[in-house]
Parts: sequence; C-alpha cells; structure tokens
Amino acid sequence: MELKDYIYNIESVDEKGKSLKDVTPVFEDGAAFKMATKQMVKIAKKLKPTIIVSPESKGFILGAAVATTLGLGIVPIRSPKNLSREFIKDRYVSHSGETKELACHDDAITKGDRVVIIDDKLSSGNTLLTTAKLVERLGGNVVGIITLLELTDLNGIEKIKKYNFTSLVKDEAFNK
Repeated sequence: MELKDYIYNIESVDEKGKSLKDVTPVFEDGAAFKMATKQMVKIAKKLKPTIIVSPESKGFILGAAVATTLGLGIVPIRSPKNLSREFIKDRYVSHSGETKELACHDDAITKGDRVVIIDDKLSSGNTLLTTAKLVERLGGNVVGIITLLELTDLNGIEKIKKYNFTSLVKDEAFNK
C-alpha cells in the first residue's frame, strides 16, 4: 500500500494549472489512515514531544490521532473567531493571496514545551510558519513539523527550513 495512491488529484483548479490534492481519502480508508498515523507517530516519538500542535482543520484529524497514540494533548491552532478564551494571533498571506489569521489560546503552550506540529500538507509554508511563530511566542520549542503531503514545487520548505521537517508523501501542485 502506498499513501500516495490515496491522495486524489483534482485537475487544474485555477488558471495557472494548479491542481488540488485531496488527502481526505487517506482518512476515509482505515488501513491508509492507520498507516499514515503509525508513520507520523514513529517520526514524532523520536523527537520526544510534550505536546502536539495542529492547525485547522485537516491537521486536527492527524494531530489528534498522533497525540492520542503518544498519550499527549493536542493544541488546536484556529481562526480567532473560533476561540472562546484569551488568545494570541498572527496574520499571514495564503498561497492564494488572501490575508488570514491564526490563533492559539494563550495558556495552551507551557514555556519549554517540546512541540511537534502536525498538518495535512505543506504548500506555501505560511500556515506552518505562522503556527511555529505562535508556539515560539508562548515559549514552546518546535522540535519538528510533520505533514502527510509536501507540494514540492510551491517551495514552502524555504519558509520553514530552520525547523526539522518531514513529509510522508511528496508531490507537485502544478500539472506538468
């Protein structure tokens, strides 16, 4: 079984020829989801995290599975409008050019926490970089970032190159 076989390619979703990579079939197939979770757990365990952090929304699915397996908590990174307690936030520009905000409860990370960030994909790198910045503002140490998919031609790795990064599958966003 190859995880890449469970990532669907939706052809040319924009005028530049970029395709959408749909990772939800990985979640929908029990064996594929178990495989992805086991691989992420194996990588994360070596990093000795004290907490898992995941940006919304597909990151929650993977992050919760990894956190539960490791016996750790999970900190959701969300839109500020979805948080009910005190929080910190940061802005970023999405790969589509839209300005967005991500936020985290201000008591969710303890100074010195060893944080592994789990998400479904690395595209432009802006979501993961913003997530890492929020963790660091609260005193956490980002010891690793793990994604199911890396879209290599979008060069998101350049934005997060100071972090220990691993993806389970590499692919391209643009059709050749």
